[in-house]
Amino acid sequence: MIHLNKILFPAAIVCALTSGIHIFMGGAEIIPPFLDLNFDIALKLTLLAVWHMASAVLVLSTVTLFVLAFRKGLRKKGLLLFIGISYLVFGAVFLIICFVYFNESLFLQLPQWILLLPIGVLTLWGGLRKA
Repeated sequence: MIHLNKILFPAAIVCALTSGIHIFMGGAEIIPPFLDLNFDIALKLTLLAVWHMASAVLVLSTVTLFVLAFRKGLRKKGLLLFIGISYLVFGAVFLIICFVYFNESLFLQLPQWILLLPIGVLTLWGGLRKA
């Protein structure tokens, strides 16, 4: 029987949206100019690899959240705790950077926190609440 967790499902949708923005919009806007910078090739390729690792985490999290949103028997609190806390930390990193290098425009120039924090909150809420 299909079961829908009405809190994890929106988390999965926001995660899918975030994945698409990161991969398609971010990839087109960030990667080409970055690769054109006059940096050491090892540094550029390391940062490119980290970009793609972030893409993989976003996509794997999206798939996991969709599966867990629809399959009550597969819901694992430990996995959801890991995903939820990870996304809260990811969002916090962007907020901390904005505060440390404080310039009010940074909060919109680095808007990743706007999507990352809700994924974390919804995942924790949906995973820890009583079904």
